[in-house]
This record gives sequence, structure tokens and C-alpha cells, in this order.
Amino acid sequence: MSVVSIVGAGTLGGALAQTIAARDRVRSIRLVDEAADVAAGKALDIRQSAPLDGFGTRITAHGDIAAAAGADVVLLAGPAAAPDTDWTDDAGLALLDRLGAGRSGAIILCAGASHRRLVERAAAGGPARVVDTRKTTPGLRELERYAVRAGGAFNHRNTLEDGVLIKDNHLRAGEARGIGIAGLIREARRAVPHTLRVEVEVTDEGGARAAVEAGADVILLDNMSPAEMSGVVERLGGGRVLFEASGGITLETAAAVAASGVQLISSGALTHSAPALDVALDIVPGPEPASR
Repeated sequence: MSVVSIVGAGTLGGALAQTIAARDRVRSIRLVDEAADVAAGKALDIRQSAPLDGFGTRITAHGDIAAAAGADVVLLAGPAAAPDTDWTDDAGLALLDRLGAGRSGAIILCAGASHRRLVERAAAGGPARVVDTRKTTPGLRELERYAVRAGGAFNHRNTLEDGVLIKDNHLRAGEARGIGIAGLIREARRAVPHTLRVEVEVTDEGGARAAVEAGADVILLDNMSPAEMSGVVERLGGGRVLFEASGGITLETAAAVAASGVQLISSGALTHSAPALDVALDIVPGPEPASR
């Protein structure tokens, strides 16, 4: 069997995903739940157990029921919003209707008795990708970057070695040596492999034009208004250069920024200001011991 989709990342869905993965009989498992953050966390836990349990099954997390389509078998388990329940009554019938509309001969089995808003606002404004920054918690970078991807956004550089970013401090240091944007880009090109992109941070159209003319691969438009960015992209875009918006990106401005024509929108808040899930470990009283 190739693909199994498990709809519902509640207690039962998580246990099913772990058990099926550990058997190593299928190629991949899709864990699907509207609570995509919960599904992503459980999928990550299972993947991390692979070296210990010795399985190669691939497991992914999804927040849209459409991801269940195309599987060989679809298992309906309990939703994360009500982890110890199953799909019943109207909710279960509606779920079956959606699966039936999108499946292609799959077997359907009934088991059992965050910052995503920022991404959604940007998607409504245009095709720009929302990306994070390197502003992550020490020791937690991989997990926080995984959370960004699970929320529907994308990752920027992982380390300083993944690309050249000429920022404001570099520009000031260059000015002190009598070197402008063009000179700094030439120095960077000489110092790094040809496979690395060179990005330049600018705050106005003059800086953007100088960077484009000097051959920068990416222009970071820092703290510019959507109208200013729109003008820069309109007058300087159209070629191979990418434009990235950064600085002060909020829920209120994300759609307008995306509509300006930039290809990338970076936000450090995706990691350094992400809200924590309400997670608790509670001791639940068990049944009274039987009398002797």
C-alpha cells in the first residue's frame, strides 16, 4: 500500500499514525486536521521516533481535508479540537461528503465510536511568499522553522552561509571606506561561490536602483510603505531580480504589501513573537480501587 490519509489528529488519530508508521508497511501517511499546528506537532514526534523504532514511513501534516484525496485508504479518526471523540452526526456526514467529492476509489474507514492569519492575509493580496527570518530562539531554530512551514509560510536563510545579505551596517561601513553599493556587491561576488545569491537592503528607490544596476539578485525593501514598494517594483521590476518586503509587516498591511508586486514578504514575528499553544499535562484521577 502506498498512501494512507488519517483525518483527525486527536488521541485516536495520533495513535493510529504512530502504529501504522511503526509497522513500516506503507510509503507515506498524511495526518490531516483543521488544527494544523496540532497535526504538525504529532507528525514531528512520529518522525523523530523513526531512528529508534526503525521505520522508513514518511509522515506529513496538513490542515485542509483536500490533502486526504488520492490516498489508497482514508481513516476517519477524532478531530484535535475534541481529541477523545470521533466524527458523528452532521459533522461526520459532511466530512464524508467532502471526501467523496475528492477521492478516486479510496477505501474510507471510520475509526473509533497562528500567525496562519498573516499568511492568509498576504495570500489574499497577491502571490507573494511569506518567509521567516533568522530571528529564532537559541537551540530551537529547526523546530521554529518547522512551525513556520507547518503554518503555510516558507523559510529564509537558515545560516549566514546560505546567502549574502548586505544590510544597513554594511552600507555604512562601506561608505566609511569610500565604497558604495556597487563596490560592496563586487566584493561579495569575489568572496563567495557563484551559487550564492546576493541581497541588498535598501530604504528608498535610489538605493534599490543602485542595487539593481549593480547586479544584486534580491532587493530587500526595508520599512517602505506599500505605495513606495509598488512604485519601485513597477519601475525596476520585470527582470531577474526579486523584491522582498520587510519591516513592520502586520495583519493590517500584509495584503497591501503583497499587492505591491513584491515576491517575498519576510517577518521576524513568525518566530520571535509566535504565540504558544495551550499545552498542559494533567493527572486524571483513575477509578476507585475495588474493595477487598
